[in-house]
Amino acid sequence: MKKVEYQYTKQNTFFLELLNQLPSYVFWKNADSVLLGCNTAFAQSLGYSSPEEIIGKTDYDFPTTAEESEAYRADDLAVMQSGIPKLNIEEPQTLANGEQRYLLTNKVPLYNNERVVGVLGIYNDITELKKTQQALTKAKNAAETANKLKTEFIQNMQHDIRTPVSGLISGLEILQEHINQLAEKNINPEFAQLKDITNLTEKAAKQVQLFLDDVIDFENIDYLTRPIHKKQVCIRQLIEGIIDAEFLAAKTKGVNLLSSIDDKVPTTVYGDEYRIKRILLNLVGNAIKFTEQGQINLSVNIKKSNHNKVSIAFIVTDTGCGISKDKLKYIFDKYTKLTPSNKTNNVGFGLGLYRVKNFVDSLGGAINVNSKNNIGTTFTVTLPFITDCHDTESINNYSLQKCEKTQLNFPANVLLIEDNELASMIANVRLSKNGCNVSIVRNVQDAIELLTQQSFDFVISDIGLPDGTGIDIIKKIKSKADSLNAKTPFFAVTAHNDTDKYQEVLDSGFILSITKPLSADKLDKIFRCYKKLTAQSIEELPIIDWDELNTQYANEQDLIKEIVDSFIDELPAEKKALLTAYAQQDINQLRDILHKLKGGIAYCPTPRLEFALKQLQAAIKKELSAADTEQKLDLLLQEIDFLSQKGYKS
Repeated sequence: MKKVEYQYTKQNTFFLELLNQLPSYVFWKNADSVLLGCNTAFAQSLGYSSPEEIIGKTDYDFPTTAEESEAYRADDLAVMQSGIPKLNIEEPQTLANGEQRYLLTNKVPLYNNERVVGVLGIYNDITELKKTQQALTKAKNAAETANKLKTEFIQNMQHDIRTPVSGLISGLEILQEHINQLAEKNINPEFAQLKDITNLTEKAAKQVQLFLDDVIDFENIDYLTRPIHKKQVCIRQLIEGIIDAEFLAAKTKGVNLLSSIDDKVPTTVYGDEYRIKRILLNLVGNAIKFTEQGQINLSVNIKKSNHNKVSIAFIVTDTGCGISKDKLKYIFDKYTKLTPSNKTNNVGFGLGLYRVKNFVDSLGGAINVNSKNNIGTTFTVTLPFITDCHDTESINNYSLQKCEKTQLNFPANVLLIEDNELASMIANVRLSKNGCNVSIVRNVQDAIELLTQQSFDFVISDIGLPDGTGIDIIKKIKSKADSLNAKTPFFAVTAHNDTDKYQEVLDSGFILSITKPLSADKLDKIFRCYKKLTAQSIEELPIIDWDELNTQYANEQDLIKEIVDSFIDELPAEKKALLTAYAQQDINQLRDILHKLKGGIAYCPTPRLEFALKQLQAAIKKELSAADTEQKLDLLLQEIDFLSQKGYKS
């Protein structure tokens, strides 16, 4: 018996010594949450020298707050009553000296003959980890706040800078139109000179706008968040645009700016025009900065051609100061300027070539540079393109349709909401020339007041206004279905061009969101959309809405071609099914076919077909006479035939 007691005592001592060596804090309690034992670490953490001093005490005897003791006891009872462990409990513990620490606690039930008789707890001090987490959270919140402020700053910059600049460009465009008309009439020889001056001034203003776009859009450029939009690009028009934009800067410095395009270069290719233009503007602009005399040449050559794929080299050569060998490897680094600002008259932030490299990489291209001091520099950008695959009648129809001006059938009453005086004056001139009666307000309050008193055919609203936003206006007006202008179409004209803001504008109820300036082409887009919304007869509508297709599918011409062709390929079968269902007077089947066809139109916008489809759906719903219903069916079948004709399917 003594031997058994000795063995038990020895094992118990070993067990306690083992617990005392653990870096964790261990304790166990009976069913009343009274402590039966603990290791030395637990006792000392609460101000006791040994475990013996703590036996028989409860959580209320320790230097913790009453709320903490209640929480500890509640956890004990939950474990003992349920028989289920509670693991990874994060809880605070306040000591007698006021110090607070954080614990990560695990509690499991203690059993005796399958009966819960107490609770065993083990916890670790995670105070330092918690402090680190709190510091990280604080830093994260600070970073998010800073990022939010930066975003707001960029958005304000977009509005506050782009609005007056876009107004300036629009004003110059209108002035140019008037001077051109006068010059053609030969009223005064000086008008020819004024024509050249306004033309150069307009180009200079557009160059300023490009520079501002580069600065404001740098955040998107830096992280390459701007999606790639491939569309048909005319190489010659693109190069002419680059030369026109930089002509004045080169002329001011007395430098010749030349261009050449190899005859083998295709007339059109498919690529991201925005990125290509930014690449070439940066390279040509840099060449002008660092060339004091001589010339700059922008040449375009075929690098490689294979079926409908082609690699084109854009080469910018100057006779400028050149770049030393030791600096060539740094020229594409962010914020790198080869000459400090205090030693040169050339302005810039050291972002241009960094941006160029990012854009070239995103397009799957390559950029190389060769340079010699005091002789000049040559940048070669090689980019891949696709050619010829879209020279179809459907694309030609699209181009033709884009060139046609849209005329409203009546003098529309338009509300223009714009706080910038120049921008509102330009928009007023353009709208008035198209026969619109224009009312102008400059803030949210006046707009809401006028919209509750007077009916308008459509509304054009700026988004950023002195006392709120255009979104505030449309939400207020559209909040009541029976309000005066609840069904009036709203169009947004904004200086913001980021994707999130664009989607927010559309989600609020605007039909379109147009980026400033409100040019003649952009106003024409508003007119087309308005006519589609308010069409009273099918003749007022286009057969295929190419503008909507390009917007919906981000100018991805391959995808658009595939969608249009696929949609039209299915129409003969739909026509046959319609005729069969109508002949059998199977109204439910007829509804199903129309519903399916409507779903296809959502993917392939065909306004005339949609108009005819809605007419037939309405006739079926209203249970019109057989003659009226058949008339609506004939109209729909006629539109199906129109779509199937050559010229609408590529």
